Amino acid sequence: MNSADHDALGRLPIHYAALEGRVDELLKLLREGSEVDVRDRKGDTPLLFAAQQDEVACVEALVASGAAVDAADANGNTPLLRAMAGGGSIRTAEVLLRAGANVDTRNSWGTSARELAGSLADSTFAKAIERRDRR
Repeated sequence: MNSADHDALGRLPIHYAALEGRVDELLKLLREGSEVDVRDRKGDTPLLFAAQQDEVACVEALVASGAAVDAADANGNTPLLRAMAGGGSIRTAEVLLRAGANVDTRNSWGTSARELAGSLADSTFAKAIERRDRR
């Protein structure tokens, strides 16, 4: 795809497919050669959008296609941090953890997924990180 394919936000159809949970379209775009880690003008990748929106099927498809699980946005937020901060489900976090997401990477405010998990009222995320650490 060339720069003419990007919209005003620098996004491509793969960004929107991930953001809106259209996994069939996402898989089709990947088969047709869309770059799995393409960034928009703000530095967001399809995986960042899918994780933020708790689109588990899209997260799984992107991870299976080789998406960088620790690719951070302009503020240093990884897909795991976005999933947790956005109120995502534990399923999204577990997919990212199984794929090797780094729980100690800090964003621009110095917060890591491990710390965020410890501060959330719901300890489900902290327990998922503990399970992953025991492996």
